[in-house]
Amino acid sequence: SFFFSGCGLSSRMITLRAGADAKPSLRLSALRDLITETNEKLGAVSKTAKSSKILHRTYIEPARSQQFAAEALGMGYSTYRRQLAAARELFTAELWQLEQ
Repeated sequence: SFFFSGCGLSSRMITLRAGADAKPSLRLSALRDLITETNEKLGAVSKTAKSSKILHRTYIEPARSQQFAAEALGMGYSTYRRQLAAARELFTAELWQLEQ
């Protein structure tokens, strides 16, 4: 998935969560937890809640396709794609804040 391919399992935030000597499976689990927690944090703020829903339906509990995700979210496909791109940027910015 997008998030797993874009995040390093040896990043500082994953190493802090899983431990410096953690096996890849523990690091992956830490990454999954970090993704879920970060998305929940976005969902808790009304300004970013829509982005959280889009990311959740696309990556955390994905629909069969992005077209189905758009339909499930009640939006047109082009609107979904545009908002998904914005949600990715927001999510990435949030992760970078944590990494620093």
